[in-house]
Amino acid sequence: MTDENAQEWLDAGAGKVIVTSWLFPDGVFSLPRLQKLSGQIGKDRLVVDLSCRRVRDTWFVAMNKWQTITTTEVTQETLLLIAEYCCEFLIHAADVEGLCQGIDHELVTGLALPDPSENQTSKSNLLCSAREVDPDPLHLCRWGQGHL
Repeated sequence: MTDENAQEWLDAGAGKVIVTSWLFPDGVFSLPRLQKLSGQIGKDRLVVDLSCRRVRDTWFVAMNKWQTITTTEVTQETLLLIAEYCCEFLIHAADVEGLCQGIDHELVTGLALPDPSENQTSKSNLLCSAREVDPDPLHLCRWGQGHL
């Protein structure tokens, strides 16, 4: 998805569009690209996909089938910045979920965001492909907007 084709998908009936690698030219996050796309289609129709890989004790956005690690660390601060321009996140922990091993509990814990009624941030959707999901980390998303 790019700024050149997002509106076409919406015009064709998509309720929202998901943008991923396009936001990371040469592996570096581009806030201007995010701002431009959000301005074109509206923040309420934009979902940002942050597929990530663990690097030591933290996570970084990964692209190109999770093979290229970008310079963007996945933190609460990163999410709060991006949340200004989108309505949802789609976050994958490739090292765990990509192997169909459930969710990465440490990632879920680390990304719990403040209540949006307090600071108007967007909701965080934590998605995985696990067959059975342990619901315990849901309360860590605090305001109940996390979806596994």
